[in-house]
Amino acid sequence: AGGTVDQSERLDGASTLDTLRTYFEPWRGRVPHTAIAAFLALLGQGLRQSIERLADEWMDSTTTLDALRHKLQGPEHADNPAAAVSVWVSPRVADGEQIVVANILGDSVEMESAPTETLFAVDPLRRPRSLASALAPLGDFWEIQLRDVQPQQKSRDDLLELLGNTVDRWAGKQLGVDSQLVRDWWHERRGPQAEVRPVRASVLAHLPLTLRQLDVKNHDADALHSALVKAEQAQRNREQIGSKEALEQERKALDELATCVEAPHHQKFLWCRVQKAMRRDGYDESSVLLELAQNADDALAEAAEINGGSLSPDACRLVIDVDQQGTGTIVDITHYGRPINDTGGAAFPAGKDRQWDQDLYYMMLRNLSGKPGEALGRMNIASTTGLFGLGFKSVHLLSSRPSVVSGFISFSIAGGILPKEELLPAEGDPPTVAGRRGTRIRLPLHSDALLERAFKRFNYGRTLLPVFARQVVEVIVRGDRFPGRHSFNGEPVGVPGWSFSAEIDLPSDGRWRILRFKPAEAGQAGLGTLALAVGVRRGKPCAFPSEMPFLWNVVPTGEGWGCGYAVNGPFKLDPGRVHVSLDDETTLRAVEELGCALGKGLIELYDSGAPTKDAGDSFFPELWQVLAMGLSSDDDKRLRFLRGLHGDDRGLSAWMRARSVVPTGLPSPFAPTLPRLTSDVRIEVAGDHFDGGRWFGALAEIARTDADMAASIDNRHVVSKNVAALLRPLLADDHSWSHRAIH
Repeated sequence: AGGTVDQSERLDGASTLDTLRTYFEPWRGRVPHTAIAAFLALLGQGLRQSIERLADEWMDSTTTLDALRHKLQGPEHADNPAAAVSVWVSPRVADGEQIVVANILGDSVEMESAPTETLFAVDPLRRPRSLASALAPLGDFWEIQLRDVQPQQKSRDDLLELLGNTVDRWAGKQLGVDSQLVRDWWHERRGPQAEVRPVRASVLAHLPLTLRQLDVKNHDADALHSALVKAEQAQRNREQIGSKEALEQERKALDELATCVEAPHHQKFLWCRVQKAMRRDGYDESSVLLELAQNADDALAEAAEINGGSLSPDACRLVIDVDQQGTGTIVDITHYGRPINDTGGAAFPAGKDRQWDQDLYYMMLRNLSGKPGEALGRMNIASTTGLFGLGFKSVHLLSSRPSVVSGFISFSIAGGILPKEELLPAEGDPPTVAGRRGTRIRLPLHSDALLERAFKRFNYGRTLLPVFARQVVEVIVRGDRFPGRHSFNGEPVGVPGWSFSAEIDLPSDGRWRILRFKPAEAGQAGLGTLALAVGVRRGKPCAFPSEMPFLWNVVPTGEGWGCGYAVNGPFKLDPGRVHVSLDDETTLRAVEELGCALGKGLIELYDSGAPTKDAGDSFFPELWQVLAMGLSSDDDKRLRFLRGLHGDDRGLSAWMRARSVVPTGLPSPFAPTLPRLTSDVRIEVAGDHFDGGRWFGALAEIARTDADMAASIDNRHVVSKNVAALLRPLLADDHSWSHRAIH
């Protein structure tokens, strides 16, 4: 067939770049990105470096285009064969058995497509340089037409086979590279080795320093110490001499050190040292599941940002499987957030800027993290809860043999410090959910007794994690021990920022509902994760069990306090995430911001009357009483924190000055609540002899027949000693307060 070339087909570098980018975008998340990068690196030179630019988009920062091509240089090649080949990719992607090929002279030729085992629609065509063409700068070049292989309908292994066959044919037939060399090169780049080995090399470079930080000495492990000293000497020689020989000696010494680390007895020795280091940083076995839950929430938030919107609820689950076998207990933690080292690709360039391609590297080295944390007032979708770079390392407190599968990365960790690539499990392990590949952290517990300690804090942590998390909407624990499902599908109550959960189980304490206030849902997005949660039982506010942590940063801290409710925010934490720095400016500013929003929110909730429909008029006084718990504390730092939440026209102070919500704590004939606490309201405290119920009964009887007594009672604002203790810190600077008791 004859004819002219469709003028919509641009014979330039842009067409090659656009064609390849469009062609491989549906492959994203279906095969390792390194495999696509390797194929593009092998393809050759495009006009104006179009192919090289696209290969760079698919690569992480641990490798370069030259490094990818270098290993294809056999002894007979002085130059890299891929770097010497020019390529133009036709914008026409073939679909079907009969295809139309547009040649460089402008003719269209109908041909049968090539066999389906490669991506090529036809065998690549060798074209001579044409001075009249826009492709003249390429010189002699290969014309490639690709086939639509419908990647959405193929498995990971099917796509990798197609890609591998194409690599084999192109490198062997067109580039003339030795077939065994090509197969070895491709094998390294199609699986987890491509991600893990560069990181392992970087970790090896720091290994001598890491071992010194773990205080490895001669009397502890003679062979390990000797290898360490040898590696340190080789590194100094390389720094001082800088010769090729010195570089090779350093590489050999580091490889020998790695072999020594991987010896079973040295792995156990180093693992114990890593455990001690984690304990010094404030972590223990009860920290591990909380840290991994926080990491999962961060990964889901990052996946939502890449996605440009919310994720499927099915993908926003944290699943923990407890498998107690005869050989021991294995705990699997699975989430569907951003996989390790996944930057989001060319459509999300911020991923590389945030060093997401360095995840694995940060996971191996102590005190390194690419996470920005959460800055109050500048909170956005990029904010994270994690910050210190220590959380993942806590897994070594539970397991001496942790392993990870994430996207297309699979590795274990030797001695708590050195990654080792592992084979990817079969397709569907872990299963794909809502089109997302999972991340699974597997922890074979080194002692079955550790399971109880692992769930010690997580038992409460899983109940409110969906309440305070950015993205996790449900926590599922499966197995014979500690099973359960906890979610927060908040139903709005008709007031901005307030929502109610369905009933959930609290550990050993029955069924509860959760009333949550989150300012970010009331239009104050800059307040991020700041939130407050109150328990409700049988329609009425009720104090949480004293074991429920009071302060949270998505996951619970070790700050209990017994306040009866829970507060979440970006509080300043110690590295072990157990204690909050109560006098830190970050903490105080966060709680004051929450307090300002809470005061306004409580007034709006009261005016709506929404929660009282089922609970009656006592709902708001009982809510006040729960929120006031802890105000009688004699701990100055805790009291300062609570006054930051509820004092000076914030929280409870703003609410009780605007509405009649403070309970008197006294029966009839006294009113159930005080009036609005304006500056002219005088408050008195009932004396000790009014504690007995018979006194109130007698007083009520008198008031029924004595109008003067009734008027006197109505005109006085009296509270119980318990309520007075809660009011006192809020009114400490208010001169309307009276300490006189009623006699």
